[in-house]
Amino acid sequence: MRKLAHLVLIVATGALMLAILHVIYFSLPKRWNDQSYLLADVIIGLLAIQLIRFFCPSRITMFKLPEFNLKLFVSLAIGAALYWFNFRSFHLHVTSARHAVWGVTCLLGIGFAEEVFSRGFVFNLLRKYGTWWAAFISSFFFGLMHIPYFAKEPFSIDNFTQITNAACWGVVVCGVYILTKSIWPGILIHAFSDTTLFFAAKDVANTGSSSHVSPTLTTVFVDLAVGFYFVLIGSALIYYAQRSEEKKQHASSESLTIG
Repeated sequence: MRKLAHLVLIVATGALMLAILHVIYFSLPKRWNDQSYLLADVIIGLLAIQLIRFFCPSRITMFKLPEFNLKLFVSLAIGAALYWFNFRSFHLHVTSARHAVWGVTCLLGIGFAEEVFSRGFVFNLLRKYGTWWAAFISSFFFGLMHIPYFAKEPFSIDNFTQITNAACWGVVVCGVYILTKSIWPGILIHAFSDTTLFFAAKDVANTGSSSHVSPTLTTVFVDLAVGFYFVLIGSALIYYAQRSEEKKQHASSESLTIG
C-alpha cells in the first residue's frame, strides 16, 4: 500500500512539474523561449528540493561534492564519450560572452532541476523498494518531462524516439548518481549533453521547418538501438556501484568480526 501511495505521489508531482513546464513555455512569447526554460527549471528545482527535504531527508547528503576518485573520473569520462557519440556532427557556436554566460546558466538550470527531481526525489523515494526498479521508474518519468519541449509541434515518431532516448539516457545518469553518491556529476553531464540547445551553429540553429526530414524506419531503429545502448551502460554503472558497495560492507563487517 505504501509503495502504491509513493507511486501516486510521483505521478501527482510529475504532473505538477509537467504543468509548470507547459504553462510557462506557452505563457511567454516565443522570443522568450530561453527565459521560459530557466524560469520553469528554477521553480521545479526549488520544489524538488522541498520534496526531498520532506519525503527523503536522509538523502539531502547528495548535495555534497563528490569525492575525487576513480569513480568520478569514470563517470565524467562516460558522459564525455556519450556526448561525442551523439553530437560529434554538431558544430557549436558562441556569438558573444553574454551568449556564453546566458547559455551556461540555462544549461545548469535545466540540469539542476531535472536531476534533482528525477534522481534526487523520484529515485530516492523509490530506492527502498529496490535500486533497479527505482532507477528504471525514475528514468521513465525523466523521459516524460521532455514532452513539453515538443508541445508546439505535431506529435510524431521522431518526438517519441527522442522522449524514449531521454528515458534511456536517464538510466546512465542514475548510474552516475549511485556510483558517485552526489547529484553534481549528473548535473554537469546533463548540462553538457544539452549544449546544442543554446550553442548550435547558425547553419543548424536557423534551419526552418521546411528542412525537417521525416524519420524513416531505419532512423527509428537506430534511435531505439542508441537508447538500448544507453540502458546497457547505465545498467553496468549501477551493477558496478552495487558490487563496490557490497564489497565495502563485507570488508567492514569482517574488520568488526576480527576486532
